[in-house]
Amino acid sequence: MDSWRHAVNTFCFATLVIAFQVLGAHAFPCTSTQFAFRGANYTSWSSQEYATPLSDASLFLLKSTGANYIALLVTGYMDRADSAEIYADPLRTPSDPSLLHAMQVARSYGLKIMLKPHVDSKDGVWRGSISPSDIEAWFASYKRFLVHYAVLAAKHEVELFCVGTEFRSLSGSEFRAHWEEVIGAVRQVYPGPLVYAANWDEYSSVSFWDLLDYVGIDAYFPLSFAKTPRVSELVQAWGFWIATLENWRARMRKPVIFTEIGYRSIDYAAKEPWSWVHTASYNPEAQANCYEAVFQAFLGRPWFAGLFFWNWLANPHAGGVGDLDYTPQNKLAQDVLTKFFKEGTACYQVP
Repeated sequence: MDSWRHAVNTFCFATLVIAFQVLGAHAFPCTSTQFAFRGANYTSWSSQEYATPLSDASLFLLKSTGANYIALLVTGYMDRADSAEIYADPLRTPSDPSLLHAMQVARSYGLKIMLKPHVDSKDGVWRGSISPSDIEAWFASYKRFLVHYAVLAAKHEVELFCVGTEFRSLSGSEFRAHWEEVIGAVRQVYPGPLVYAANWDEYSSVSFWDLLDYVGIDAYFPLSFAKTPRVSELVQAWGFWIATLENWRARMRKPVIFTEIGYRSIDYAAKEPWSWVHTASYNPEAQANCYEAVFQAFLGRPWFAGLFFWNWLANPHAGGVGDLDYTPQNKLAQDVLTKFFKEGTACYQVP
């Protein structure tokens, strides 16, 4: 934030606090300047890592940023992009006891939970491009996979459940009947709100938003070709995507959550944020500027319910100097995240 703007905001806030103290608590209602969902995708691709002391410590550090939610990741696998079976890998899929441990620890720290099942193909094909050879069998397998975790979510009173992530090749109108069956089965066992995590270039073609409570978007929108984009440039670039989202959402009338948003700590971080394979140099400023711009662009928009950054690893020592991956841990981006997650409320006088 520019120094002059910070000074003005500080002066205004101090003035309001003094007035509040003089006139009494009932003179000024308070409205939250925070997102309802302030969190990160909490990730592990190991069967037992969530049940370790290191994971407990990492969750504590995430809470210390001011986060109020985690998106707890659990990944099932397909052997190939055309496979029809989804299964838990005994080494790479977090076990149910480890998930339960992470839930209990998160709760003890005051964190709420979105349980977020993923599906990965072991041949390296992105889940948004899978093409099962037997669609009926795939959806039957996916329903079994998903309902298992929906039962777990219900049993342990998870606050939000994600019914799928980035199935771009399988979320269109020709697959709606399958999704009606899958989501109906989840509703039978899980009483809480549901969201789907659509890819940034998929959300407008998802055929089943009406069956869910939130629109979820994995928001890897391209924003800048600059090596280290300025915050002001990024906020301006967000303007196009915000206008597009608002026009589309006017027909949908559901709150939007960024179920994922993230940037690597590299040069050109905002050019293709979805790419985890680009070779580039370490650039923590680029990542931090991208974080700052997201908050500046979306705070105060009533249709925007919040966001989950990608990603926070189950290791408190992750990230740091020289790390080129997405996590903000031990980088400048963590400071930005903390600054905004810890903002309080704004109080104002009724005219």
